[in-house]
Amino acid sequence: MTSGTRERKDDEFIAAEYVLGVLPHAERTEFAQRLLVDQELKSRVDYWGGKFSPLLDDVVPVAPPVWLLSSLERRLFPDTAPAPAPWLGLRFWQSLTAALFAALVALTTAYFADWRPGGTVKGAYVAELNGDAGRIKLVTFYDPRTGTLRFNRLSPDPVPGRSFELWLLAGKNAPVSLGLLPADVSGSLILPNALRKAAEDAVLAVSDEPSGGSPTGQPTGAILAAAKLNSV
Repeated sequence: MTSGTRERKDDEFIAAEYVLGVLPHAERTEFAQRLLVDQELKSRVDYWGGKFSPLLDDVVPVAPPVWLLSSLERRLFPDTAPAPAPWLGLRFWQSLTAALFAALVALTTAYFADWRPGGTVKGAYVAELNGDAGRIKLVTFYDPRTGTLRFNRLSPDPVPGRSFELWLLAGKNAPVSLGLLPADVSGSLILPNALRKAAEDAVLAVSDEPSGGSPTGQPTGAILAAAKLNSV
């Protein structure tokens, strides 16, 4: 594959992530600047916008955590408490979480089906971690080609003095720390080469740890959520 072809594939993926709103802020800002001068790139954003827009039509309503709206308001408007706009009604909030995960699965499926010969979907993995009482909700996407694990957190920050730590559990091996979840709601990390194959049949978990992470190298606090990485 030529570098030009790979760049086009990467742009295709980034355009879809841009539409979903899951790009980290710095990457989103850089991509938005490119859209001002690159009409082909803009056409791909328009394409993915049309591709994803029907997803909300078939989403089964899911009751949102009670903290979701107030948490978003605090993040967006830290000094004010505006009333929600009329179009942000109950159905929107009920659909938001399920729609995001459905869109993420659709994105990985479409992307890898186009990438692989014969349209076979192989190699991408997703997991949705849901904790009790809404303390943690994490959507993850793993690309074993590059060892990149992307994640989007749809839940509040940990309480002061505590941290959320991400773990990889493979078979009967001891949990391996993948580091602390950052303050940003989205991010990514690169798995070490020794973990990449094991990650394809692993479980991700999030634990509640002291500020700075586990002092022992193993989970010391409660396991807030866990889910297996599933191939799509």
